[in-house]
Amino acid sequence: MMKLLFILLLGVFTHGWCVDNGNPTETCQTTDNQGNQKDDSSRDPGDVKIYEHTLKNGLRIVVVPVESNGRIYFGVLYGVGSVDDPMGKVGLSHFLEHMMFKGTKSVSKDHLHYLLSKYCVSFGANTDCDYTLYHHIVRKEFLYLSLVIEADRMVNLRIDDTEFAIEKGVILEEAGLRNIDPTSRYLNDAGARMWYLYSQYAPPVIGTTYTIENISPKALRKHYKKYYVPNNATLIFVGNIQIEEVVPIAEKYFGRLKPSKELKRRVIPEPLNTGIRYFIEKSVPEIKTQTLQISYSFDKNIVVALKDMNIARFMTFMLFGPYGLTKVMKDEKNLICSARIDLGFNRGNKAFLYITLSLRDGVDRRVVEKECLEIVRNFKKFLTNDLLQKEKEKDSTGFKFMTDSPQELFGEMVGLMKGECSLDDANNRPKIIDDITLDDLINMAAKIFRDENMNHMVYSHPTTIRCFEY
Repeated sequence: MMKLLFILLLGVFTHGWCVDNGNPTETCQTTDNQGNQKDDSSRDPGDVKIYEHTLKNGLRIVVVPVESNGRIYFGVLYGVGSVDDPMGKVGLSHFLEHMMFKGTKSVSKDHLHYLLSKYCVSFGANTDCDYTLYHHIVRKEFLYLSLVIEADRMVNLRIDDTEFAIEKGVILEEAGLRNIDPTSRYLNDAGARMWYLYSQYAPPVIGTTYTIENISPKALRKHYKKYYVPNNATLIFVGNIQIEEVVPIAEKYFGRLKPSKELKRRVIPEPLNTGIRYFIEKSVPEIKTQTLQISYSFDKNIVVALKDMNIARFMTFMLFGPYGLTKVMKDEKNLICSARIDLGFNRGNKAFLYITLSLRDGVDRRVVEKECLEIVRNFKKFLTNDLLQKEKEKDSTGFKFMTDSPQELFGEMVGLMKGECSLDDANNRPKIIDDITLDDLINMAAKIFRDENMNHMVYSHPTTIRCFEY
């Protein structure tokens, strides 16, 4: 069975862990012109609305009220990730995520784990290039406790030297486990090295053995003090709760925390590609199949708006899905076993699209490359109004499923926050999707599939292929 995976990567290359067990002053789509709460009783049950409020100290609050059987899906999203790590200390943000579970000046490590395990349905955290997320699933009556814990961790973290040494060993072991899936590791790491020349997007989020060894307790404390501040954080709530309930308790526990006056994230613009580059990995015994990956990186501004993101998503699936590349290259010409198409919108000033093809035994990669590029260059042939309508119908079904699942909806909200999407757009998503036209898809394809946006990456076993770089 052909496996074609489409992944909307608003945050990729993440590392983390999980354990199972008053009135707003600034809102988005919540009040009328007189400040009164809008009556949403006539809305379709599958429709959801996003409400927003910002405390005086800059802490942002986002609430999505939906039926959730008494559970609240809650998270704190910090604007810090591996891209903010100092040179030579990549992995610092991920290391700090681990230390956030080692206790504070107020609560010991053991008592913190007791509280999280006893009162949360599940809890965990993950770090990616741009953000760090701490998430809880908790019954509504215990939500206040999750807020107390996170407010305490925002200002009172204790970085103990003994715990630091223990955790460094754990993280070094975790970094070593990346070798378990060599194909993905080589694809991701080599691809990132091609896309990003100057910023910290290229190294793995977790860091390397060398950079992890360079991290010290002093560096962790400095990183924590700089980035773990209310004006660099967003509280996200999904479930049976209204923003009028959330704001007073958020104000109670977080309102007293002081914002940073010097918070400024380092932004290192990456040059957009100037032409085709080839990166050929040498023979790697662990890779048992021949894989061709063709990638495009392009200006992120092309896909900043929610509408543009969905235009790119529809275009990509129609071009490379079961009526496009899959049909031609697998079903008709028997050149590939599988294909994976990935889109990434949140990586500094660049976005990317890459096509990963697993070749059938004995097939020349040059034949596959030529066929793939022929499909891309003739994209208009595969973009039709009939297919667009089918994709819109599938999207509507998928969106209804997501809004019926608070956990899926929470993940979507985290993605929206990472993707810097307008919440006004998010609240008008059904209309935005309905307004997408075939011309929108054609124009998007023309912007992305330009020769100057292209990279080639080829991974082969067991033959080493010549490397050409432009």
